[in-house]
Amino acid sequence: MNELVKLEKAVKVAGKPVRYQPLSTSGVTISESLQPLMEQGMAALSYPFQSLHILLDGETGTGKTYLAEKLYEMAMQRSYIEAGTPFISFNCADYAHNPELLVGQVFGMRKGAYTGASQDTQGLVEQANGGILFLDEIHRLSEAGQEMLFYLLDKGVYRRLGEATRERTAKLTLIAATTEAPHNVLLPTLLRRLSLHLTVPPLRQRPRQERSDLLNHFLHAEEEKMDASLSIDDSGRELLLTYACPGNIGQLKSDIQIACARAYLHYLNNGLSEVVIKDDFLPIKRSLNGKTADADSEPVSIYERLNELHINVLSSNQKTVEDTLQYVVNEYIEDLLTHQSREKLESGAWLNLIDADLLQTLQQAPFPLVKGSSIKLDEKRLYVIGLHLQNYRKHRHGHSSTLPAISRAPAEELEAARQLALHAQQSIGLSLPEEEINLIAHFLRTEPSDNNPWANQSVYVLLVTHGRAAASSMAEVTNTLLAHTSLKLLICR
Repeated sequence: MNELVKLEKAVKVAGKPVRYQPLSTSGVTISESLQPLMEQGMAALSYPFQSLHILLDGETGTGKTYLAEKLYEMAMQRSYIEAGTPFISFNCADYAHNPELLVGQVFGMRKGAYTGASQDTQGLVEQANGGILFLDEIHRLSEAGQEMLFYLLDKGVYRRLGEATRERTAKLTLIAATTEAPHNVLLPTLLRRLSLHLTVPPLRQRPRQERSDLLNHFLHAEEEKMDASLSIDDSGRELLLTYACPGNIGQLKSDIQIACARAYLHYLNNGLSEVVIKDDFLPIKRSLNGKTADADSEPVSIYERLNELHINVLSSNQKTVEDTLQYVVNEYIEDLLTHQSREKLESGAWLNLIDADLLQTLQQAPFPLVKGSSIKLDEKRLYVIGLHLQNYRKHRHGHSSTLPAISRAPAEELEAARQLALHAQQSIGLSLPEEEINLIAHFLRTEPSDNNPWANQSVYVLLVTHGRAAASSMAEVTNTLLAHTSLKLLICR
């Protein structure tokens, strides 16, 4: 079997016992759920005189780009298109912030079409002439751009951005992809020219074996990068085969890479003979009822973060341990602040995330918390501490586990946290252990931790734009999002 692997006729499947999987002899491996889509796509590309244009839709990460590439490869293998036929791939989201520039990328630009266009530029249409143009996230194209694309598909002619009279010709096959409902985002005229409409199914609707094949493929790809053999335990494999994975194949690949990185670090730190992925290396949370939740569905618990980091740095000196754990606390605060949308924060909707009695208790906390101290519960601290205590109250209150020892907060903040804890106990009967009080004291710190490598650095933003109103608006928004007022305007005329 190892000889077949060397001959690239089989791959070794990570895990115990060692298993092998044959590779497709055609050179194009297509999963079961994509086979019908491939056959329909082949029928469109083999249509006489002019291939039919194709529209792919589906959720993020389902493999629309992969399908487009495989359609191109198989069309060449079956001689529907000649070898060397161009295949140009482009994601319209890359220029979604500038609709005019996006049109210029697709159709080309004439010198002087806009400020900075110092020379004539060839577009993707010209590069794909005689071949296939794949436009991902096509809904990012403006209505004007979609009209130009329709005209190209309908008449075979187009103009570069900035050209008024000269018409150019091109003959190509368009494969377009979108994550949106096509009828909601594409012009009816363009939609009619995309003759074949294929929906790529999400991972949750595909057979278990297909996900298993993907898992084996990604594990094999990661093992190829390592200087050690790689395996995954049964519980880790089962978790990857059953969790929700809303980001589909893209997320599955990313989660596997994260797990491999953690497993490889564990392998290095402990001098192991092989890299073994365990379920606790996966960026997936398992809830008490046995179901799974995605790691980015909400900020990862401070308890999980501190415990994980505490384990990872136990071999370091005490100063390193304290510095690292304090940085995790700071990072947790930032995640809490950025997890909810800014609209919710500004509208006050976040108040609904905290129990009414807990919120009222925090709002009625005495000021100052400590006599002679300036520490107070401003809105930011109230939000952070409120969400943390809400989480503690819901998931940890009465739990026997305790936080790992973290660096002791400064005396002033610690006393303020004790007074706040006393206020909470007297008001709503919420009793906090000493380690929780110490953690809240870190939330109350008025200055960033000294060991935060960015604490004493300034961020400078150079904003170059056309027109004072646009620059002023962008500066205002940036300062609001950064909770800062350091972004100044330099107007050049």
